[in-house]
Amino acid sequence: MMLDHLGHAEAAAAIVGAIEGALADGSARTPDLGGKATTAEVGKAIAERI
Repeated sequence: MMLDHLGHAEAAAAIVGAIEGALADGSARTPDLGGKATTAEVGKAIAERI
C-alpha cells in the first residue's frame, strides 16, 4: 500500500485489518462478494473498525 511505501506501516496495518475484519464477519460485503451491502455501507463498516 501507499502508506507502507511512505513509511506509515502502522496506519497501513490498521486499514488492512479493518478491511479484513469487515469482510470476515460477512455483514459488509457487496453483491459481487456474495453480500447485499452497498459500497457506502462497506466503507462505513471499514471506517468504524479503524
